[in-house]
Amino acid sequence: SIFPLTLNYSHTLAEMILSGHYDWVNPDITAEHFPNVGVGEVNLEAQLIHFNRVTEFDGVLKELDKKGLRPGTLPELLAFGAKHPDVQRQFPIIALGSVWQGHFGSRFVAVLWSHADGRSLVLSWYVSRWFEHSRFLALRK
Repeated sequence: SIFPLTLNYSHTLAEMILSGHYDWVNPDITAEHFPNVGVGEVNLEAQLIHFNRVTEFDGVLKELDKKGLRPGTLPELLAFGAKHPDVQRQFPIIALGSVWQGHFGSRFVAVLWSHADGRSLVLSWYVSRWFEHSRFLALRK
């Protein structure tokens, strides 16, 4: 499926997060850790890629590349969460295109997650193995 999105890079990361109305946001998802590098307003067509198996970071990137896709970034994930808030209630949605190197050199990516208390914007380890029900936000190169 194709999901149309409009992303306005003139908004701050905090404003993008607020537009998603998340019930919980990891406090390490900040403009300092994930700088906003886009300009202006853009229309995008996002896809959610499902591998239906346990996957790892490098394998996902290789598969996306074969399909002519690139991993979604944090701003693109936030635009997705704001426009399609109920999709993350079905499965985690991972944005591999924005990576933050945190404490002790660990690297993290943003994930739209759902739980009994609502919708969350969380961080997951960059080298994580993702469950077969996970989806990866991707866009055409």
